[in-house]
Amino acid sequence: MSAAADVELLGLYWTVSGPVEVHFGREWSLFDWADRCAEARKVGFSGLGIWHADLQHSLETRTLKEMKEVFDANGLTRLELEFIMDWFLDGDDERRKEADKIRSTRGTCRNSESPPTTFAASRSNTSRGWS
Repeated sequence: MSAAADVELLGLYWTVSGPVEVHFGREWSLFDWADRCAEARKVGFSGLGIWHADLQHSLETRTLKEMKEVFDANGLTRLELEFIMDWFLDGDDERRKEADKIRSTRGTCRNSESPPTTFAASRSNTSRGWS
C-alpha cells in the first residue's frame, strides 16, 4: 500500500459551493448540504469545508443535528469551518464586533437550537464526534 492511500482529502468550500460571490455578495451555496455531502463521498473526500455565511444560511432550513446526520450518513469524518476573521482583535474594535456578529448564529436556528460559535468548538478530538 502506498503512502498516498493514507492521505485524506477535504473538499474545501470553494470546491463544492458552486457559484458564490466572496466577501461582497451571496456567499452561500445554491447546492443543498445533502447534495454536497453525497458528491464529496462519491469522489472520495473524507470531509468538507463550510463557509460561515453558508452555515448561517443552511441553519435557516435545518438544524446542526440534521446537518450532522447527513454528514455522517455519507461517511464523512472531517469538517472545516472556513473562515473566521478578526477574532483576535480587541473586543472594542469595530472589526472584531462585526466578526463576532458574523460568527454568531444564535437566533437564526430552527427549533430554537443554539449552535456553537464554531463547528471546531463542537467537535471532539475523536474523528467523528460532534457534541
